[in-house]
Amino acid sequence: MTHPQTMNQNHSPQDIVVGLDIGTTKIACIVGQRNAHGKLEVIGYGRSESIGVTRGVVANIEQTVQSIRTAVEAAEKSANVRIEVVNVGIAGQHTSRASNIGDSSSAQRRRRKSTAMTSSN
Repeated sequence: MTHPQTMNQNHSPQDIVVGLDIGTTKIACIVGQRNAHGKLEVIGYGRSESIGVTRGVVANIEQTVQSIRTAVEAAEKSANVRIEVVNVGIAGQHTSRASNIGDSSSAQRRRRKSTAMTSSN
């Protein structure tokens, strides 16, 4: 079963790639689309202040989640797509690699979430 990822029918879900960077000062979400040659072209961008992250560590999960939502919603609007899958980047000495894929329901839509990093503290 495939999940439609886009609101604009000019985009195929397989052609859309989303990157989310969680930093200490800002959270950035970039939406790219594969062109006919397989190269990524940026079609949208969203950002928000990184509230809840202190020196690269998530200090307040609720504030961090809200900052992520703000950046993702801005990117969705900018690119005219519905984002369901993101590639997450967060750096720091406190991180180690772990993969986890799960489902989370909301009143508006079902989102597939992927977590790429966990704290080693």
